[in-house]
Amino acid sequence: MYNILVLDDEKQEREMIKFLLNQWPNLFNILEARNGKEGLDFLDQHAIDILITDVKMPFMMGTELAEYAKVNHPELKIIFFSGHDDYNHLKTALLVNATTYMLKPVQPHEFFNSINQIVEELDQKENAKLTDEKRERALQKHIIRELINEVPLFSLKKQYPFISFDFINTIYYYVFCQIKGYVSSEHTPQIDQYVRQLEGADYFKHSANQFIIYFHRQDHFEAIQQAMANLNTALGHKLIYQITVRIDSVENLHQHFYKAEKKLEEKAFYQYGRTITDPSNPCQDVDQENLLMSEVIKAIKLGDKSAFKQNILAFLDYYTYRPTVSIPFIRFSYANFIERLSSETLISLPENKETMIKKIIEANHLEEIIVIVESIIAGINSYLNEVYASTNLSIQNVKKYIITHYHQELYLELLAEQVSLSPRYLSDLFKKEEGIGITRYIKQIRIAEAKALLVNTSLKVADIAVKVGYTNYPYFVKTFREEAGFPPEKYRQKHLHLPMSKEQ
Repeated sequence: MYNILVLDDEKQEREMIKFLLNQWPNLFNILEARNGKEGLDFLDQHAIDILITDVKMPFMMGTELAEYAKVNHPELKIIFFSGHDDYNHLKTALLVNATTYMLKPVQPHEFFNSINQIVEELDQKENAKLTDEKRERALQKHIIRELINEVPLFSLKKQYPFISFDFINTIYYYVFCQIKGYVSSEHTPQIDQYVRQLEGADYFKHSANQFIIYFHRQDHFEAIQQAMANLNTALGHKLIYQITVRIDSVENLHQHFYKAEKKLEEKAFYQYGRTITDPSNPCQDVDQENLLMSEVIKAIKLGDKSAFKQNILAFLDYYTYRPTVSIPFIRFSYANFIERLSSETLISLPENKETMIKKIIEANHLEEIIVIVESIIAGINSYLNEVYASTNLSIQNVKKYIITHYHQELYLELLAEQVSLSPRYLSDLFKKEEGIGITRYIKQIRIAEAKALLVNTSLKVADIAVKVGYTNYPYFVKTFREEAGFPPEKYRQKHLHLPMSKEQ
């Protein structure tokens, strides 16, 4: 654990830095100071490893404190942050060997990169204090890590001429592991103890929640699997892992790593479920996905609860049981589902459409996406229950007929025949129940279908007009412009960025 001093006269800024530092649980002992004088006292009374300080401070500037630290605490790591892009302050930061100079508001990714760099340097410093045997072991881990990151073997041999590289040729398997959360001091003793019990095995930390175990013996694959299953039990079943195939050469070490990394990402996404592969026929997947989605949309428009239940289950199961659907395809398909619900139905989404799509695209696990979709399904079911309870059965049947025959010629007398009502009575009843006339409703259905075809297919606009029931092309363009605010071609161009469009 490293001692870290956060120095700022504004409590809100200190709290923000502490929040970011807490992304590394149990790694830092965080101390706070409100001004330069307090900071100076902390430096003299505590063994501080890292100083994070604002430039402008009461009693003593952050730059003055850093200059004092350079003389009296030369090994201290320093990070400056300031609300001003001042050349003189930047120059001072360089003179005191500060790790970085960041402008407020602090960007998390920039902050994390700086802290990771400092921790790595501090870790290396700690390694220098180890015994010769432990130092050699640490260096071996470093070399394996470098090989994994595609550093050439000849370059490493030139850099470390004093070490034998024979150990590399006896690495037969390695296992890429990930713990849910951070690999903290709570887990480290368990991992250390368990790996020590495995003859010819060692490990190193790869990232905040990942580590790699490598084996120097030619165990059978089944023995490696059993060893990892036992470790998973010891860690409270918080572990997911991917075992490489037998490593045949040092040159292929990084290739095995990238394959294992990809598989591990997939396993993490599916929450310990199956591992999938890239689709062999993505076009077929897109077509099937659009068909399933269209059936769901159709059931909502018809107000058919039974059909909706059947089709939404088929839509969800498509991604659970098909072995060839890739993770990016899943993210974009569910995002497209939300886009179509918003543009083609009257469903009110639980949150802003753009917010929900962003959450899906950035989801790390399939479970996160399903939670979002289930909240939408709950809203759809409520909507369908309201529709079923409030709408006259004759009107329901008329709407179903319109939705299934919108591409054909429709007129009031024909619709009245379907429900055995007079045209005049049907017209009045429909307007009373729906709030709009039948002609207006037909127009809305046709234009909604036209929008979907413009976005999700590469059909010509003239062909789309016919498909949605308009034989008069100029009249279709005029009607579309009135309803959508744009002519068809411009609407298509405006929505070319939408996910899973066949035109992309």
